Amino acid sequence: MAFWLLVALLAAVFALISNRDLARRLNTAEQRLRAVEQKVAAEHRADSASLREYELPPSARKGLSPEPSRPSQPASPTSAVAKASITSSSTTSAESAQAQADNWRAPVAARSHTSDWSRVTSGAGTPTLDWLSPVMERIKRYFTEGNVIVRVGVIVLFFGVAFLLRYAQQQVAVPMQMKLSAVGALGAALLAVGWHLRHSRRAYALILQGGGVGILYITVFAALRLFDLLSPTVGFGLLLVMVALAAAAAVLQNARSLAVMAVTGGFLAPILTATEPGSHIVLFSYYAVLNLGILAIAWAKSWRELNVLGFLFTFVIGTVWGVLSYSAVHVLSAQAFLILFFLFYVLIALLFARRQPVELKGYVDGTLVFGTPLVGFGLQAGLMQPYDFGLAWSALVLGGFYTGLVWLCRRYGGSAYRLLSEAFLALAVVFFSLTIPFALEGEWIALAWALEGAAILWVSLKQKRQMGVAFALLLQLGAGLLFLPDLWLRSSAWPGVNAVFLGGAFVALAGLYSSYALTRAGDWLIPSLRSLAPVMLLWGLGWWLTNGVLELVEFAPSGYRWGSLLCLFAVTAAALGAAEAKLNWQQLRYTPVVLFGLMVLLSIASIQGFEHPLSDFGLVGWPALFAALYGLLYLQDKIHHLPAKVLATLHAGAWWLVALIFGVEFYWLVESRYELGGSWPVVAQVPLLLAMLWIALKGGAWPWRPHRPTYTTLGSWPIVGFFVLWSLFVSTSSSGDFSPLPYLPTINPLDITQILVLLTLAYWVQDGYRDSSGPVALFHGHALLGALTFVWLTAVLLRTLHHWAEIDYHWTTLWDSHLVQAAVSVFWTLVGLVTMYFAARFKARPVWIAAATLLGLTVAKLFLLDMRDNDTLETIVAFLAVGILLLVVGYLSPMPPGKASDALEAKVAP
Repeated sequence: MAFWLLVALLAAVFALISNRDLARRLNTAEQRLRAVEQKVAAEHRADSASLREYELPPSARKGLSPEPSRPSQPASPTSAVAKASITSSSTTSAESAQAQADNWRAPVAARSHTSDWSRVTSGAGTPTLDWLSPVMERIKRYFTEGNVIVRVGVIVLFFGVAFLLRYAQQQVAVPMQMKLSAVGALGAALLAVGWHLRHSRRAYALILQGGGVGILYITVFAALRLFDLLSPTVGFGLLLVMVALAAAAAVLQNARSLAVMAVTGGFLAPILTATEPGSHIVLFSYYAVLNLGILAIAWAKSWRELNVLGFLFTFVIGTVWGVLSYSAVHVLSAQAFLILFFLFYVLIALLFARRQPVELKGYVDGTLVFGTPLVGFGLQAGLMQPYDFGLAWSALVLGGFYTGLVWLCRRYGGSAYRLLSEAFLALAVVFFSLTIPFALEGEWIALAWALEGAAILWVSLKQKRQMGVAFALLLQLGAGLLFLPDLWLRSSAWPGVNAVFLGGAFVALAGLYSSYALTRAGDWLIPSLRSLAPVMLLWGLGWWLTNGVLELVEFAPSGYRWGSLLCLFAVTAAALGAAEAKLNWQQLRYTPVVLFGLMVLLSIASIQGFEHPLSDFGLVGWPALFAALYGLLYLQDKIHHLPAKVLATLHAGAWWLVALIFGVEFYWLVESRYELGGSWPVVAQVPLLLAMLWIALKGGAWPWRPHRPTYTTLGSWPIVGFFVLWSLFVSTSSSGDFSPLPYLPTINPLDITQILVLLTLAYWVQDGYRDSSGPVALFHGHALLGALTFVWLTAVLLRTLHHWAEIDYHWTTLWDSHLVQAAVSVFWTLVGLVTMYFAARFKARPVWIAAATLLGLTVAKLFLLDMRDNDTLETIVAFLAVGILLLVVGYLSPMPPGKASDALEAKVAP
């Protein structure tokens, strides 16, 4: 009950000492209300004046029609105004209704417009398939432009001949030589007629030539493969001659369509005439001859459609054969043809780049340059599947091959091959990179790919190549994803030098370098790539910390893991700070912010998960973390990368963490390590916090002197708040037992600590509020100190009675004790007397009122509580003492006059 009386007393004290501020605020509010009333009155007068302006003049009233029921009586001004208002309202309502109708019809019209397909498809936001549009356009032109009937007829004829040959083989009992001769004669006739008409009717002639060449292809291939009427030497000789003739005819006539039709017919011939699987060697030898013709044409012409068509036919048909018919016995022949076709289209890509027009120099046919190795290596993977390290050797050979091409392009190619050489360089890097996963384990793959990706990024940024930058970043991403499963498997006995740790470390370092390099790239780099700099920074840091934490968990002794982790974070933060200062890497300016947030989480884990914060090698880890954090803050004072408010918050937050970590540690030392019971643990952390507050107030070195306002305000508020709560707590709950020391009022460890706390708070209030917040804030600070002092002095009395009168220090026991009640009443009266005396002397009217309130509470306590047992000596003495003291107060400490009384006395003074 006494505690609640203290709370009520404190509330009354604060209510009384705040009356001056309350009166001032009421006066201000009254002035503002008066100003608002005047403004409202002025606006009312203005509105009245504006209403009078709506009265119509006599000239305007003449146009108004009189009322039908009263024609002889003129309309009054008021009625005229009313009618005009009604008319205006009607017009406005009509216009509003019309506008609403228009607004209702607008969405309907919009919906009707949006249903127009041409509008939808022509919108800027409509997605399109860019790669499909040219193909569809060519097909459309083929069947809609030129001599459409002839073109369609040739196609139909070509398929008809193929089907005829198949049917003739199966049904007609005519010698096959005659059948093939007739078909060949038809093809030769078409070819001859087309050649004859090449000048007079060019388009018609080219179509006939293309159809004739296709029919001749079918005839020779059928005689060679299906019916064995020709020896392989003769058959391929004829095919070679036809390919040469078709290529020559296309080049001489500059007829791209002829070349396309001839190539299409040549590739389709074996498919259309085949009845059962034959020799793959014959098939691919035939395709090799066709590709030789494409190569010959590419030597003279840059016909991209022809190159792509041959590439698709060759590799698609080869892939289908591999899936359906390949077996291990075919490996040598299949390998030979794959290498031959691969070389064909690499050479065709080189010739294509050489034959480009001047305005397109450097243009690369990406379909062949990148498609050839992609498809070829995929087929090679199928061939090398039974062999260990087969793909590793294949990738290594391809890497060397493309490296040689890079050298040839740069040595002999000139500017036309510059972009092509860079594409070959990228392919060489890719295949060298693929050698690693096919030959090594996962951790070494990550190491090599990470270094490779960093190197490619460096070269690409030097040469200003967008694709190279993107490839380098993808390579690092691939390294991380490939290495991720192995990151958790650490079986080596050597910490820090095993393959897993080194692989993760190089992935992290490559990511960090990539982030820094992207921030230094110029405006030539597209924004989407530049925006990946923070992503790579997080990627690198995530790999570094994850790899380091797992390594420490695996190898650090059990009693040193936590401190080792703290040291890892500290070293990482220090390294990032050094990199920021040395490299001007401004993306790292938030390192102290991240480190502080991490330290907050680590402090919670330390307090909750361990016996004390500095356990498990935390005695080294936490000082290292604080050293790293303050080192980063010192660095920010030099380079000024962080905003001032953020920096001030970090300084204050670091100060709070120091108080928290080491305050909890001191408490643990006193309570558990040295096993001091009683009230010893209560004062354990207070000396540290007192020292911190005095350092913040008086520190002359960095960081306290340059950031003194931060440390004395924001940095000190939690410490001050702790002192206020601590003072109230120990005053109301601690008995002051410091065994084996005897209890002496005010000179025991608890009261000495309390005195130091109150003196420190007094100095902090005086120092902090003297110039910043004015006398009102200073007054409230002193009031708080007075209330804390009063509560502490009451607690000193209760503890003295506990120790000297052997009264249990328990609230129910103290409440029931007549001696305690009497002593408290007398003591509160003495406190009120002394306070009122000095308040009257220094004319501190609010303080005098607060002391008078205390005396009023004391008197109320006498009559409401102490009179329960008015026959005890303690109660009688309390009444006598309080009464006498009240008389003394009335004589020695009259109420000090207020400011208004002082002014009145000054006016009436003679």
